[in-house]
Amino acid sequence: MRIFVALDIDDAIRQRVLRFMEGVSGFAPDARWVRPESLHVTLKFIGEKPPEAVAEIKQALSSVGLKEST
Repeated sequence: MRIFVALDIDDAIRQRVLRFMEGVSGFAPDARWVRPESLHVTLKFIGEKPPEAVAEIKQALSSVGLKEST
């Protein structure tokens, strides 16, 4: 299983990225574009891990505090 840590993006941003992708897709006709619902910001690629490692990784990440910006 490929594991990574990512942030979801706001729907308004997702739509802007989608419009951009539609505008540039003609420049790379052989490119394989991701589905809009799969768009995210990857913070860290962890790599290939066995499925049983997912619970341990989730547990470790649950201790990470999020700081709100003002």
